Amino acid sequence: MNRTAKCIEMLVYLSEDTENYRKAKDVADYLNTNPRNIREFKRELESAGFGIEEKKGRYGGYRLKDKKLVFVSV
Repeated sequence: MNRTAKCIEMLVYLSEDTENYRKAKDVADYLNTNPRNIREFKRELESAGFGIEEKKGRYGGYRLKDKKLVFVSV
């Protein structure tokens, strides 16, 4: 899977539960990648206009700022 596809998969995974934070390891396991890549994917998604919250610490992780995503077909 290429980098763009992994970013989209991360977006879909985070959209499944917008209330709770998902740990980087859990996101990485879902994407079948290294947890270090998750921060880079987050930056790419933010530069594309998606709001992703990051909380540091034991109970931290990532979640979407917006409660829902709107997919537009062209």
